[in-house]
Amino acid sequence: MIAEADRLIFVHIPKSGGTTLRRLLSEQFCGTGVAHVNRADIQQMPTPCSPSASLVMGHMPFGLHERLPGKSMYLTMLREPTARAISQYHAWLRRRELDIEQFSFDEFLVSTPKLNNDQTRVVLGNVERHVPLTNADLDQAKENLENRFLFAGVTERFDESVILLAQKLGWGKPPRYVPSNQTVRPLTPRDLSPSALRLIRERNELDYALHRHAEVLLEKEIQAVGKAFISQQLRIYQSQKRWKLLSDYGKRVVRHFVPQSLQNMIRDFNGNK
Repeated sequence: MIAEADRLIFVHIPKSGGTTLRRLLSEQFCGTGVAHVNRADIQQMPTPCSPSASLVMGHMPFGLHERLPGKSMYLTMLREPTARAISQYHAWLRRRELDIEQFSFDEFLVSTPKLNNDQTRVVLGNVERHVPLTNADLDQAKENLENRFLFAGVTERFDESVILLAQKLGWGKPPRYVPSNQTVRPLTPRDLSPSALRLIRERNELDYALHRHAEVLLEKEIQAVGKAFISQQLRIYQSQKRWKLLSDYGKRVVRHFVPQSLQNMIRDFNGNK
């Protein structure tokens, strides 16, 4: 575990690459006490999770440390708000088994109370969507990122974020992964109407600013470690990831198309080498 804290709290902001990172964290913290908490747990339970947990993860705002003994440090990932809005739209369609022709992005924006500086609200603390935010709230969210978060990555630089996180937590080699919950052919900002882009911008002005701040913090982390070193690690890491993707694909092909009896023979042969 990290030396400067008793536990790590991963604040999972929806549609920011958090599902993939949760899987990586679970693998690394396996056997050291992992707890899963959501906003409802925090609101309804006196003690939302075991105080002995080394890692706490979930869709929850900043502030859980106030309910737990010892020192907690936070971790999160932030995403460019337009890309995040598009990702939320596709996830909304999947849950309802709809497609783009049945429910447009503009209809989604009008119908949902989400996409209202949600990332700033989460990093700031438990602030409901009907409560207007101010520039002072943005400043406090930035201060939280700088002083209460061990690390804040950005989705657009996910691999670099994982490499830096592995350095901070002493994992050695950064863990390889296969992305989760990805849309095959998502919309892009070019596909959105001017009115949709304008509405996203109006609703998420503070989120754009907080995301830019997270990018600045990430770049400082890279400079501190060494830009050349991170670039080298990134090339190695992405090469290893490609091999993992090919290997996983090959295993799926074998499972689907090779008879089980032949699979058993191959496994026995490899085991006897």
